[in-house]
Amino acid sequence: MSMAIAIVTGITAALLVHQIAWYTRLRALPVAVGLGGVAALALVLASGLFVFLFIRYPASGADGAYVVQYFFIVIWAFVLLFALLIGTLQARSLPAPWWKGVMGACFEAGLGFLVVVGANYTLQFFAVQFERLFLETTGPFLERFIQFFALALVALAGLRPVVRLNRGLEGRRSGF
Repeated sequence: MSMAIAIVTGITAALLVHQIAWYTRLRALPVAVGLGGVAALALVLASGLFVFLFIRYPASGADGAYVVQYFFIVIWAFVLLFALLIGTLQARSLPAPWWKGVMGACFEAGLGFLVVVGANYTLQFFAVQFERLFLETTGPFLERFIQFFALALVALAGLRPVVRLNRGLEGRRSGF
């Protein structure tokens, strides 16, 4: 039961984040570009802080720091791939320069990160009540939520510009 709730809430949260991001892009593109720049800068600063701490205080094999290092590598690869590919596609559907699309994609990814952090803190706050109600720990619930949230957000981020571009092509072909 709790896994079904995690799946439904993950997909619903992704729909809401995506809708907020697109509403902001369509109504106030400079705001989305500026907030995307803030999100990209925050990722760079967080990564730089971790690298500085990793160099200053090297971890032994027993520490989990190497896992976090790989985590940042995966995040950088994903964000760069997500931002460049999806952002360029989204920019073509707006129409806007490619870099504004990339910043808009960073804005959407930043909103997604905030939702995941909020879900994590909410589950930590209500962990005892959650475990009493569902008779299981919050870890699997959060993992399933994040999986479906991320998959739905990436799918929506790629699907909407394709639909907008196809709708624009159909309008041009029919003379409208």
